[in-house]
Amino acid sequence: MLVATLALTLLGVLAFGAWVFAAAPGRPENRAFAAFCGLAALWVTNDLAFFGLGGDPGPWARAAFLVALALQLAFLRFTHVFPAPVVACRLELALALGPGLVLVPVVLAGAPLAGVTVDGGAVEVRTNGWTFALGAWSYGLFALAWLRLLAARRATADPRLRRQLDLLLMADGVTGALTTLACVVLPLVAGSSALLPWTSVAILMGTLVHGHAVLAWGFLRPASPLDEVQRFPVSARLSLAALLAWASGLLLVVAALRAGGVVAGPWAEALAVSAVAAALPTLGLVLAAQALVVAPLRRVSEAALRVTKGELDARAGLPPRGDEVGVLARAFDGMVERLARDLDAQRERAELLARTERLAVAGTLAAGVAHEVNNPLAAVSSLVQLARERSEDAAQRALLDDAVTQMERVAGALRGLMDLARPRAPTRAPCRLDEVVAATLRLLAHDPRLRRVRVRADVAPGTPPVEGDPDQLQQVLLNLLLNARDAVDGQPDARVTVSLAHDAARGEVELCVRDSGPGVPEAARERVFEPFYSTKAPGHGTGLGLAVTRDLVRAHGGRLELDGRPGDTTFRVRLKAAQEVAG
Repeated sequence: MLVATLALTLLGVLAFGAWVFAAAPGRPENRAFAAFCGLAALWVTNDLAFFGLGGDPGPWARAAFLVALALQLAFLRFTHVFPAPVVACRLELALALGPGLVLVPVVLAGAPLAGVTVDGGAVEVRTNGWTFALGAWSYGLFALAWLRLLAARRATADPRLRRQLDLLLMADGVTGALTTLACVVLPLVAGSSALLPWTSVAILMGTLVHGHAVLAWGFLRPASPLDEVQRFPVSARLSLAALLAWASGLLLVVAALRAGGVVAGPWAEALAVSAVAAALPTLGLVLAAQALVVAPLRRVSEAALRVTKGELDARAGLPPRGDEVGVLARAFDGMVERLARDLDAQRERAELLARTERLAVAGTLAAGVAHEVNNPLAAVSSLVQLARERSEDAAQRALLDDAVTQMERVAGALRGLMDLARPRAPTRAPCRLDEVVAATLRLLAHDPRLRRVRVRADVAPGTPPVEGDPDQLQQVLLNLLLNARDAVDGQPDARVTVSLAHDAARGEVELCVRDSGPGVPEAARERVFEPFYSTKAPGHGTGLGLAVTRDLVRAHGGRLELDGRPGDTTFRVRLKAAQEVAG
C-alpha cells in the first residue's frame, strides 16, 4: 500500500508540474512552479527508494535535507515572480542564501543527524545541533516566502487574484503543517516516526488544492478570453488521462502479483516501480501534445472569441503547417478575411442605400424649392440687372454685380440638386469633344474671375468622337472648369489647362482639366465625389458639382479620376472612343 501511495503521489506531482508548464511555458511563474513540482517529485522519489525499496538510510537523510532546502528556495523564488516580478534586495539574498555556504557542505558530509537506523520497519532518527540549524534555515525560508504571498494578498484589490492567493496560501500552509507534524513534531515530541513514510501524502494534498486553483480560477494560466468560457482545458485532460493510465497500470501489476502469490518482497516492489517508470514517457507526450495541438488550438479559439466580439482584425497567425491544425488555422484566417470583406461590402451597400434615400429627399426638396424660388429669383435677378444698367454710381454697380453673382450661385445650387436627384438619361450620339471644349471656353470667356487666370486648351488633332450627350458632357467640363477656377482664385500665377487626347492602347478619349491650385488633401480624395461634401470654405460651395459630374461620366460608361498633387491637380475623364463603342 505504501509503495502504491508513493508511486501515485510521484506521478500526480509530475503530471501536475507538466500541466502547469505546458499551460504557459513562457511565463516565469509557471516555470518556477514547475521547478517546485519537480523538486517535490524528487522528495517523493527519495522516500520511494528508501521506504519502498529498502534503501540506505544515510543517503536518504542527506537527500531529504537537500531537497527540503531546495523546495523552500524554489518557493521563495516563486514569490518573486508571482503575482508580480520583484527584484530581491541584497539583505534578503544574504539571509536566504548565506547560511547555505555553511550548512550545505555539512549536509553533504553527513553531519546533520547523529544517526538514522531502521529497527523492525520503524525508522529511528537521532538529532544534533546541525539538525536544528538546518530546520531553522528551512522554516525561515518557508516563512519568508509565505509572508511575501500574504503581503501580496493584502495589497491587491483584484478579487480574482485575492482568491488565487488564498488557495495558494492554504495549499502551502496545509502541506507545511502536515509535513511538520510527520517529520518534526511526532519524532521529537512523541518519539514516533510512524508517519515519516507518509509525508508525501501532504504533498499530494497540496497538489490537489493547486489543481483546484488552476481549474476553477485560472491560476497560472495565461489570461485570455477563454477564461470566461473554459473550465477544464485540454492540457489538464491529457495530464489527468496520463495519471489514470499510470494508476491503472500500477494497480494491475499489484493485483497480478498478489494473484500469483507474490505479496511482498523486492520483486513485488521492483515490478510496481517499473510499471510506473514505464509510464513516465507519457509526460513527454503530454508536453508534445501541448506544443503541437493544444497551444495552436488555443490561439485559434482566442482569435475566434475576439471575432465574436467584433474584432475583425483578429487572426490565428500560426506559422505554415501541413497538418490538420495548420489547415484549421488557415481556414479560420481565410474565413475571417472573407467576413471582413463581406461586412465592408455590406457597409458600402448601406451607404449607397442611405445616399439613394438622401437623393430621393433632395429630389423632392429640389422640386419644391425650384418651383417656389426659381421664378421669384429670376424676377429679382432681372430687376437687379436693370438697376445696375441704369445706375451711374460705380460703387452701387459693384454692389449690384455682387448681388447678381450670389443669385447665380443660388440658381446653380438649385440646378445641381435637380441634376443630382433626377438626372436625365444621356442622348447617345457621336459627339466631338473638341467642339465641346471650344463651346465651353467661349461660354466662360466673360466670367470675370477667369479673366485673371491663364486658361489654355491643348487639343490633340484627330481625336475620335465619343458616344454621348453633348449638353451633359459640356456640363461635365463646365463643372470641372469652375472647380479649377475656384482652386486657383487669388493666386498670382494662376493657370488652368484643358487637354484632349486619344489613348489608342485603351481605345479611350481622355479629357483632362489641370490647375495650379493647392491640390486636394490625401484624406479628402476619397470623399470629394460624395454629395454635399466640399473642401471649400463654408458658404463657398454646395458639395454637389463633383457628385453630379461623376454620375454624368458614369452614365456615359466612363471614369472620373483625380490626381490631387499640390501645384498640379488633375481631373481626368476617360470615355470610350466612338469606334470602340460601335465595335
